[in-house]
Amino acid sequence: MALLFCGRTDYAAALTGTWQWTGDACDEDGSCKKEIITDEASGETFTRDGLHVTTRSRNGYSLDGTTIRFASTSNSCGTAEARIISLAGDMLLLECGSHIRRYARVMRR
Repeated sequence: MALLFCGRTDYAAALTGTWQWTGDACDEDGSCKKEIITDEASGETFTRDGLHVTTRSRNGYSLDGTTIRFASTSNSCGTAEARIISLAGDMLLLECGSHIRRYARVMRR
């Protein structure tokens, strides 16, 4: 049982920080059909205490395994839930509805 726990990713700790959207219509390897160019002001921040903050909204979120549940659909995904496809180092692949988006870490919190 200890081996199973050691192999699990701590998504809560890894997700905490500010992320910039860098690609849309991506595959599960992070290759995207559309590259997104944004500035640092357009970042999305996930805090340790359950807030998802953008320039347009401030909502609560919770994390259940790889599923992010937003308190409101007023977020960058426009959905109540998103699924973490991959979160390794400074790259996040997030399934928002029927699209996979790629994000790059701007800052750790």
